[in-house]
Amino acid sequence: MIHKTEVQHIVLNGNVIEIYNDNESPCLKILFKPECIQTSIENIEEFHLGDDVDVYCDIQINEIRPAIGSPDK
Repeated sequence: MIHKTEVQHIVLNGNVIEIYNDNESPCLKILFKPECIQTSIENIEEFHLGDDVDVYCDIQINEIRPAIGSPDK
């Protein structure tokens, strides 16, 4: 369960779809696979199954590494 005001550590899994240099810095474009999060809300009556929602969050990348089972290069 992710609580809105607490820092939570998660791992998102995805596929590298582009590798390029941006101002001489190597970059990856990563397409994330569909994920599911569970979070607390203020009022359960505001939401209905199938609603589209915007999730505003902060993200900090700590590390990027090949997923387990990826071939070594």
